[in-house]
Formats: sequence, structure tokens, C-alpha cells
Amino acid sequence: MTEIWSAEWEFENPPSPVIAAWTLRNIIPDDPNYSRHVPFYYMIDARAVSGNIAYDLSTGESIHKWLEGIDLGIAAAEIFELIAEASLLAVTLSVASPFIGTLAILGTVASGFQEATVDVADKECASAFSHGVVMGAEARKGSVVMDYFGNYIWSGQPEYASVAKANHGIGLFAGWVNGRLLSPNQRAIFWRDLGFRGPDAAWRGDQKTWNRAGWIDWYTEVGATFRRFHLNH
Repeated sequence: MTEIWSAEWEFENPPSPVIAAWTLRNIIPDDPNYSRHVPFYYMIDARAVSGNIAYDLSTGESIHKWLEGIDLGIAAAEIFELIAEASLLAVTLSVASPFIGTLAILGTVASGFQEATVDVADKECASAFSHGVVMGAEARKGSVVMDYFGNYIWSGQPEYASVAKANHGIGLFAGWVNGRLLSPNQRAIFWRDLGFRGPDAAWRGDQKTWNRAGWIDWYTEVGATFRRFHLNH
């Protein structure tokens, strides 16, 4: 029997968020019959996922070790390219120790500031994760991710700047790698699920004619759809 999708039902009965580091490749089926899985229900805790990755980085786990034994269904040359891109993006975004540092201070500050700090961390990490994951799921290079969303400027209160920047960096990185690790079948389900939920890109015209601003606007819009339905922040 075909399940009837309802946004109201999904928001009222959200699935438990998944927090494994490589969560997407573990929960989206690797099935060529994508129509069986659209729409697809899942919820991710972006900051928990990102925190797991940041912890591994901070304790010396290498990106190469993360990818060992993962069957990506792609050529070895592409795997090495992915490792190189991920390593470069991680260094450029400085994703590990600042994120861990923000968590360490939470027990030492006033409760009001602590609550606001967590709120900033959650929102900035989720926003960046959503941008990174849709670009990763289109196999966009890390350098393009950095160009579009890596030059982050915090416009809020100065005392939260370091928290915001750190969580943006790790969120963008974690989202991109999660999207990039999807197999072709998983990418088909990922994109058809988002296409089912919106937005419609038809009015934008041929993608070959899009400029940089158009691509950024599209990734922002489709990332917002991913965040609305699949992130718990």
C-alpha cells in the first residue's frame, strides 16, 4: 500500500534524530528502485553528527581512515580525490578544535549565556550542514563549497562570533562529506525526496545558464527544504 505523505504528520511524529558521523549513507537505501522510497522519512541531529566528526578530527583520526572500507561504488581515483578535497576543506575551515572548545566552555558560563550559546551553535551548524549536504550530494568539489559558503561572516552579537564561526565550519564540512559519500542510487533518492517536497527549479531556466549567484541561491533554497524536513534544528 502506498503511504500518503503529510507535512503535518511528519512534524507531529518526527523520527528520532540520527547522530552517527556518516549518517546519510547509513540510512538512505542503496536501491535503484527509488520510487519505493519517495518521500523518505528521516531526521538528523546536525550538531551531534558534526560533533562526532569534530571529535575524531581533534583526536587524530584522519580523513583517509574514515573512508577505509567504505564501498562508495566509485573508482579508486575518485576516492583519492575525495580524500584530498575533504582534507583541504577541513584545513581551510579549521573545523575541529574550535568546535570542541565551544562545547568545553558551556559548563563554566552563566545559564542565560549558555542557553544562547547552544542556540547559536545549533542554528549555525544546521544552516551550514544543509548547504554542505546538498552540494555534496551533487558531487560539487570542496573548493566550490568553500567559494559559495565558506567565507562566513557572523553578523550577530560579538560575544557569539567564535561559537558561530566554529559551528558553521564543522557543519558545512560534515554536511558536504555526508552528501558526497552517497552512492548514485542514494543520491537519486535524496534528490527525488527533496524534489517531492519542493522547491521547484523550473522557473530558473537551464542550469547551464546559471551564474554563481544563481547557484548559491538555489543551494540556499534547496538546503532550506532539507533543513525543514530532515534536521531537528
